[in-house]
Order: sequence, then C-alpha cells, then structure tokens
Amino acid sequence: MKIVGIAGGSGSGKSTLAKQLVEKYPDKIETINLDKYKISSTNKADFPLVNGMVDWDNPSITRWQKLLNNIKTLQNGTPVTIEIRSVLKPQELVYIKTKLHTIYSKEILIIDGYLSLWHKELRRFYIRKYFLLLDQKTRFQRRDKIVDFDYDKEIHVPAHNKYVEPTKKFADLVLDASKLNVNQVFEEVEEDLKKSDLLK
Repeated sequence: MKIVGIAGGSGSGKSTLAKQLVEKYPDKIETINLDKYKISSTNKADFPLVNGMVDWDNPSITRWQKLLNNIKTLQNGTPVTIEIRSVLKPQELVYIKTKLHTIYSKEILIIDGYLSLWHKELRRFYIRKYFLLLDQKTRFQRRDKIVDFDYDKEIHVPAHNKYVEPTKKFADLVLDASKLNVNQVFEEVEEDLKKSDLLK
C-alpha cells in the first residue's frame, strides 16, 4: 500500500480532491480524513484552550498514535473501523451521534488534512506529498463550517500561519489553487500520480 498526503488550509480543496480520486479509482484508492482522528470529549479540560475557547486547530488534539497504528494495520492488509463523532457546536462540545466507519486496505491510501504534512513520523510514510495553496479570503469564502470571527482571528489564522503554511516546504508538488479550478487541480495530481507509477 502506497501512502499519499494532501495538505493545505481549511477550504483549499483537500477533501474535494481526495473524493474525486476515490470516485474515479474506487478499487485502488482509500482515504483517511484527519478530522476523524480528533479528540472527542465533552470536557473542556481535555483540550488546549485560548482565551477560554477550545483550540480545534492545535496539533495536540489529533490522536496521532491511533492514526499511525491504523496505518500500520492497513499496510498489513487488514481493514480498520473507527468511531466518528462529528462536533455540532465546537465551543459547547455538542456532538452528533457516533458513527462507525471502516477503512479498507487498497493500493493507495490518501491522508487528507490541514496537518497531514505536519507530523514528522507521519511524513515518513508518504511516497508523494501535495499542498494546495490558496489565499485566506478565498479559503474562508469556501468554508461550509460555522463561522466564528473571534475564533478565526484569535486561533484559526495564527494556527494556519504557524502549523499549516510552513509545511508546504515538505510537499513534492505545491499547487496554486487560486489559478486552477477544482478539475484542473485533480488533473494535475492525477498526472503526477501516473508519472510516479502510482496510477495507470
């Protein structure tokens, strides 16, 4: 199993790209979204806080060891099932009902997330790494999540500048999504995967 990382800021098109690849190559490609590995708790003390707000952008809320263990299991050809609790009200820690999601071992596993190139040990797994570059204004316009201006100003923007933007230096290919539409981004990555002998 070959592992590919797709990173970039919130709203840059990472998940859309991963979904397009899975839809075109369903027998070859599986994907993991890093958001599914965030801590799930109703206790604020379990999270890093900034001015009383839960810092959902801090790398420490990702269950990295669980992710790494699951990747190793998938590499051995065994599927893994994870529990997903989507947060409905992020600052009130109100969640939607827990769902189970099974991830299967296929030829290619995509790790999709704004921090997918941040974790040093995770980077060692990748055979190809991509970063989608997009300006802040456009990314914010694309976001379909709840907009919290205080959170964005005090936490999200500083976290992006500190943890996400610098990781583009680790990418094998940086794509300027402000100059490419969704299909063009897909075509660029698909072609790169073919040149790397990962897709035929």
